[in-house]
Amino acid sequence: MATSVYLESVAAVASGFLTTCPALEPAEIDALALAGPEMGIENAVRFLTDHLAGDHYFAIDRAGQNLDRCRTQLRLAELMQAAYAESDACFHQAAGAGSNR
Repeated sequence: MATSVYLESVAAVASGFLTTCPALEPAEIDALALAGPEMGIENAVRFLTDHLAGDHYFAIDRAGQNLDRCRTQLRLAELMQAAYAESDACFHQAAGAGSNR
């Protein structure tokens, strides 16, 4: 399964989120591009934990499915981290546009 990061989607999320939270501190804006990779790692840990515990929380259709989900989330986190500079620019651009309203 191919996993990729679409910067158009990141820009849309950044714009939408910062429209609802226009008064964020600079340090908070700086941290936003790390939210995606962090959530991917968190989900990977949850899928791995469920896999190791016998697949009781997340429904599966086949053996090893939660392990595959874990691997997919780790790959997604890796791709998002690789696109950090571009994602960070999307959040800073959206924050700058919000301050001009």
